[in-house]
Amino acid sequence: MLNTINRAELVALLIALKHCRPGVTESRATDWKCSVQKIGIHLRSPSSTVDDCHRPLLEAIGHELMQRAQAGDETILLKVKSHMGIHGNEMADELANEAADECCMGRHFDYDLSNDYTQSLRDKYWLQQTIQVQTAEGPAETRACISDLDDSLRKALHDKHKLGQSNQKSLYFQLWDKVQPFRVKPHSDALWTMPSIPESHKRNIFKHRTGQTWNENMAFQRHVPYMPGQSIAMDTCCPLCRGDDSQGHIFGSCMHPDMSKQYIARHDKAMRTVIQAFTKGQCGSHCLIADVGKIAGLKDIGVHSKRVPAFVLPGRLLQARGLDPTVGRGFLQRGAADTRSKMRPDMMIVEMTMAEQQQYLRHDDSSGSNLTALTPLMPDGNPRSIKIVEGGYCPDTRYEEKL
Repeated sequence: MLNTINRAELVALLIALKHCRPGVTESRATDWKCSVQKIGIHLRSPSSTVDDCHRPLLEAIGHELMQRAQAGDETILLKVKSHMGIHGNEMADELANEAADECCMGRHFDYDLSNDYTQSLRDKYWLQQTIQVQTAEGPAETRACISDLDDSLRKALHDKHKLGQSNQKSLYFQLWDKVQPFRVKPHSDALWTMPSIPESHKRNIFKHRTGQTWNENMAFQRHVPYMPGQSIAMDTCCPLCRGDDSQGHIFGSCMHPDMSKQYIARHDKAMRTVIQAFTKGQCGSHCLIADVGKIAGLKDIGVHSKRVPAFVLPGRLLQARGLDPTVGRGFLQRGAADTRSKMRPDMMIVEMTMAEQQQYLRHDDSSGSNLTALTPLMPDGNPRSIKIVEGGYCPDTRYEEKL
């Protein structure tokens, strides 16, 4: 059972209900509105609290109220305002604070009233932090419980984890915190210490990761010009394609031809970096087919061709699509060639033997004619393995959408 303020209030109400006198109308008051609401919801619709972490307590309270109701005794639960000078409420607060202090010092012992009233709560006390206090002998350190698991816990963690005054409730903070377990150290954060990356680029990357890339929408919300010398932004439309402007729109969905060209260039450059990494590994000596730029520039990084070998798209597959690759000339032959030319992955790795590697040398021919002799089987009769790599742009924190 979680140690929360809700739990403490519900336990107090349960104990108070256990001390109700039979045959008498009893009233119990609390200044915690959430507890009264939870009890009401559970009594009206028990199925709605199935996943509530405090359900055992709610069931115990409901059982006490039901027993009194069946005996003809009336029970009234009241919500009173806190810190308004109500004598009983102020006394309850003082006693609760004293009990909490004794609990932190290890002098208090109680029982979990939600689990057959026998489970000890020892060693399940509230989180503590070290604080500075002023004593007669001078400053001293002592331990004190944090008041809640939200702002107080965040404040206690600032000094140790150097979070500064960051807004940890923002969407971007939560998204980056979610992907932290999947970081590949030290590569995921290597760019921040790379001397080859200018500081201006790093600032732009940081703005992008925190949703601060300047756009027409932000200018409109702040009632300022989008660019120096312009008038105040009057709408949220992209200045190029007139679509709804945003950070995501700038980096991936603008329909302007110039932006489309930049998206393609970004994709090809990223994939060429991936290809260079592959050529340094175990697959580097195999046949590399890639459609990420002109073949004249690709041959320098180890690419054989831009075209898929014929055996990867055999005639029977093309025939199934209504195309006949055996026709010498005419529409069907052109259609088959077009189909093969369009079905080109970003990167394809075709397994080759050492002898084949010497035979099929890398050269400028983008048609792939030097690969026509390749077959689905290796010289030893085993199937030839083919690996396909596709690249795509997506936000760092939402890569599942692309997958």
